[in-house]
Amino acid sequence: MKKASIRMLVLSMIISLLAFPTASFAEKAESASLSLSSNRAEVGIRQEVQVQVHAEHSSELYGAEFYVSYDPAILSYVSVQNGADYSVFLSSAATESGKLYISAIRNGSQGKSSSQVAKITFKGVKVEDATQLQLTVVKGIKQESSLVEVDGKFYSSMKDHSLTGNDQLGIKVVSSGSNDNATDPNDDNNSSDGGTTPSTPTPAPVEMTDPKEALPVQYNEQSNSKLVAISAQAVVKGSSSTSTTLYAYEASLGDDQVLMTNWSIPTNADSELVGLYFYNEETKKWEYVREAERTATGLSVNLEKSGKYALMQYNAQFIDTNTLYNEAKRAIEVLAARHIVEGVSDESFAPDKTLTRAEWTAMLVRAFGWTKDAGAADLMFTDVPSNAWYKEALEIAYSRGLITGYQDDTFRANQAISRAELAVLIARIANNNTELQSSSQFADADQVPAFAASAVQYLKDSGLVKGYNDETFRPLQSSSRAEAAILLVRILQQ
Repeated sequence: MKKASIRMLVLSMIISLLAFPTASFAEKAESASLSLSSNRAEVGIRQEVQVQVHAEHSSELYGAEFYVSYDPAILSYVSVQNGADYSVFLSSAATESGKLYISAIRNGSQGKSSSQVAKITFKGVKVEDATQLQLTVVKGIKQESSLVEVDGKFYSSMKDHSLTGNDQLGIKVVSSGSNDNATDPNDDNNSSDGGTTPSTPTPAPVEMTDPKEALPVQYNEQSNSKLVAISAQAVVKGSSSTSTTLYAYEASLGDDQVLMTNWSIPTNADSELVGLYFYNEETKKWEYVREAERTATGLSVNLEKSGKYALMQYNAQFIDTNTLYNEAKRAIEVLAARHIVEGVSDESFAPDKTLTRAEWTAMLVRAFGWTKDAGAADLMFTDVPSNAWYKEALEIAYSRGLITGYQDDTFRANQAISRAELAVLIARIANNNTELQSSSQFADADQVPAFAASAVQYLKDSGLVKGYNDETFRPLQSSSRAEAAILLVRILQQ
């Protein structure tokens, strides 16, 4: 009996020794890695290069954190966009020191062995034989089958996942013309809101001569207030857009008077791209004037200042929207024409770039022409700096009950907005009280957070969102700029 026990003990030890290497090899086989590649080996001054982040052995890689270092004297950061298989957002962009901190979450529940994680666009700034980009991994995570409960809600548990990838990529910056090393005046690298602040066309002032023909503008005649037709032949040309003046008027307003006007849109113009602009004599630039009401044939606008006004058609031209399907490309053109969004550079819109909570809120405020009321309640969020570009937009949205923030009194403005959160804001604007209709829900309705369930159902029932080809909504996935543009235009057209 004693010998049998000894034999069993020895056998157990042998099995244990054999088991350890097997487990070790399995862990190594599951290890994922990140690497860099680019769409071109060299780039000219003021030209763009796209750097891609790839993941290998990524079937279990649910999320990743990493940063990309570069020389800001050689390359200028333009944008970061979702990869084909992951949604990304920029946790922090230290563009002065040249570090981009990026987080990525896999789209869908099934991973692939080889994946595209992110696309980062840079612009050449200074000639250099070879500048190095460095990718450094912070951590990887995998999704477990078990669930954890947080505040009464159940989520998939997460676990650290082995991730490597301290990769380097060399890019050559070459001459593309004279004065290559001069500062690029069109560099949008320091744009504070990720490319959603509206820009305005900058044509020469409209000549003050009587036109041979001017289309009528109807207005409420008041004492000391009048409109006089002026020349409307100026054509605005820029590197990313063109604006054609359709016709123009000079407004003279009496003290404290507001002139209510109706501007007819010519039949040969694209009505969705037409807007009214005011010429600022101090800055020598045209400023977009938000209309009070828009129809297919005209604009109703309240004029509050004396000066030159022109009806223009604004045609945005972005090279990275040409391959989008028609509705997405058109939505971006319409919102750019109404100065609700703009490109991340002169040539690019970055349609796949992740949208933040602040950007979406600002887009809604601009789209509906909301302004700050004098007696509006003070903003209660503790994480909004007084000089933040989005502060006024948040104040307006907060005073209207559109946003409420988190329980810890934060808003988390730079956090990527999920599709569920986006749906909630749309439902609040629509004053929706839709009850769930289980007969026509998305296939993944059980994954929609409780706070967004009725809002997501409203989007489906109203036809604003049709979902993906597999009939899912993917509520926890972040929204891209193109997706947000499509949804916003659909809302404006209702």
